[in-house]
Amino acid sequence: MQTQLDKIAAILRDKGKIDNFQATQRRITYRLAARIWDLKQEGWKFKKYYSGANKKNYVYEAIGRPKK
Repeated sequence: MQTQLDKIAAILRDKGKIDNFQATQRRITYRLAARIWDLKQEGWKFKKYYSGANKKNYVYEAIGRPKK
C-alpha cells in the first residue's frame, strides 16, 4: 500500500507540481503542507505560489529531487 508521501512523490515525478485542491480531490491528504515538509526533509526542493481567483490554493512545484 502506498503512503501519502509515495503518492505525492509519484505525482511530483509525473506532473512536476501538486496543489491543495488536487491532494484533497484525490483523497491523498488534507495536510499537504505537512507532507511537503516531510519531503523537504528527504531532500526535495520546492517553489510555492498561490493559484486561483481567490488565491487560496497553494501550488507546490518541485524544483529539485533528492539525490540517491
